[in-house]
Amino acid sequence: MKRFRDFIHHHFAQFGIAGSIVVALALYLPRIGFINREGQPYSALNHFVSELGWIGVSDKAILFNLGLILGGLCYAVFMLGLGRQFRGFWGCVVSILGAIAAVFASLVGIFPVVDHWPGLIAHLLMAGALGVTAFWAACATIFMVLFHRTKVVPKPFALLGGAILLSFATGLSVNPAEHVTPFFDFETNQIVNRSDHWRLPIVEWVIVWTVVGALTVVALYFEIRRRVVKTRPDERNA
Repeated sequence: MKRFRDFIHHHFAQFGIAGSIVVALALYLPRIGFINREGQPYSALNHFVSELGWIGVSDKAILFNLGLILGGLCYAVFMLGLGRQFRGFWGCVVSILGAIAAVFASLVGIFPVVDHWPGLIAHLLMAGALGVTAFWAACATIFMVLFHRTKVVPKPFALLGGAILLSFATGLSVNPAEHVTPFFDFETNQIVNRSDHWRLPIVEWVIVWTVVGALTVVALYFEIRRRVVKTRPDERNA
């Protein structure tokens, strides 16, 4: 168990970087050649993120779903290691919430968008749980950065968490009755009357890229710091 903890402690940032690379590829590659059932190419302006993994619609759904599964697992290891940097009770909170959110990201890939209601409900539950846990993980991380007794990361890094919370706030401003119901046929589980600029998918994309971007910056910071300390034996042994 100690070896496992030591491994995470020394390599967690690399898992965060790997997770960002995998997720970025999963978000980009399936868009190539994507044509929806209305004959439209994929656009982040009017397509949900999860449509890239829609079984029977996206011809590269396997890439998206596998990318989420692998990327989520990488992020889970990253969050476990990140929390350990803070130590103590709140460090455990960051680790647990972050790892749970990452696992839900993997579960979104395990339960992709499908045409039947049971599978679609499972997907929506996983996506909703991901959003809730990611929100609280961001809150806990901001608290730790601002008020932790040791300077694990520079306090301006709290702005990254603030950006995540702001992106979620834009999602709360979306009225489902106005931005979901008119575009969804609940009898066939199909999207209809898709507008050229659909607010809800745009907000979803903003949230996703904000979270991925913030995690990437934090992971790069710790990896660069690890490499710098590694080349300075006096600091490493301090």
